[in-house]
Amino acid sequence: MEGIDSAFIQFQTLIKEIETYDHTIFSEQDTRVKVIDRIFTKVFGYDLADLLTEPGSGTGFIDYQILIKGVGKLVIEAKRDGLDFEIEPSYSGRGYNLDGPMFKNKVLKEGIAQTIYYAAQESIELGCLTNGKTWIIFRANRMGDGKKVSQGKGIVFSSLKSISEQFKLFYELLSPKSIEDLTYRAIFQELEGQEIRAKDFTQALKTEETIKLYENDDKNVLNGADVKIILVGKGERKAELEAIAAADGSGLVEFFGQQPKEIVMAALKHASAGYISLKSEPIFRFGVSPNKLWDYMLVALPVIFACQAGNDPVGDNRCGVSTDPESADSIASAILQLAQLSANERVEMGTRGRDAVLQ
Repeated sequence: MEGIDSAFIQFQTLIKEIETYDHTIFSEQDTRVKVIDRIFTKVFGYDLADLLTEPGSGTGFIDYQILIKGVGKLVIEAKRDGLDFEIEPSYSGRGYNLDGPMFKNKVLKEGIAQTIYYAAQESIELGCLTNGKTWIIFRANRMGDGKKVSQGKGIVFSSLKSISEQFKLFYELLSPKSIEDLTYRAIFQELEGQEIRAKDFTQALKTEETIKLYENDDKNVLNGADVKIILVGKGERKAELEAIAAADGSGLVEFFGQQPKEIVMAALKHASAGYISLKSEPIFRFGVSPNKLWDYMLVALPVIFACQAGNDPVGDNRCGVSTDPESADSIASAILQLAQLSANERVEMGTRGRDAVLQ
């Protein structure tokens, strides 16, 4: 049975169960335990460990932070069932301007503002506001696409019944695979009249050409250069790269395991440049918008952008060097190009990137 079909059956069962204890949902905690927790675990199949409740963020606490593979991907602001969002059933399953009349209700305005705040603190794109029955899903962080959050759309489901009637859309917005593949982003881009970009561009480039970048031979253009490469994370070829680096003995590359997001972002401020590569895919002709790129640009870090796509945010904003992801020599040359710039030139380059994100 397909995942969406199984999820729909689970949702129908859950609706019937909620009807039997609906009169016992009085508090925000009731809403969480009896409705929200069950939708995400029973319907969508998230592990309980993926649902962080009340994690500290900025000056407050997030009701829910949903993790996928250990990384925060969704912020949920939960309200008690008794707080009426004043959204009629006829509006369900469609998107409305976040700064428009649909969301002028005081509870909605405050809830949306809270969600946006926490999403910004955690660098998470997708946000959701719900009282357990009415659900509003929106991009709470634009991740540097040049559009204000308030200019985006919020997709509305007025009741659990409306979710049942529009379940495919609900599933494509909140299911783990849909979030991981960024399916939701394409949905919002279409709603907002934007160019629809790749739904799946999270696969890092791991080819023999990339491995060659770190090998010590006469053709390695980085030999003797005043360059240090820091690799952070637990990529599937980390052990292979570590073995090559150990045999090389040049000290060109240092490895660190997976680190919390806040540590990574703090470390970026001490780097001279950030590197991102994406494996070439036909769908990239529509353009890409990877989160890691915006992280680099946001901290004013020049970027080495190894990607072949229909757009080039780095080249367009003159905030780094774009290069061929399939050529180790081209990648090494891009590194050298940045290394040979003066510190002031790199600062100017990084500043242009940050300004582009914040516009």
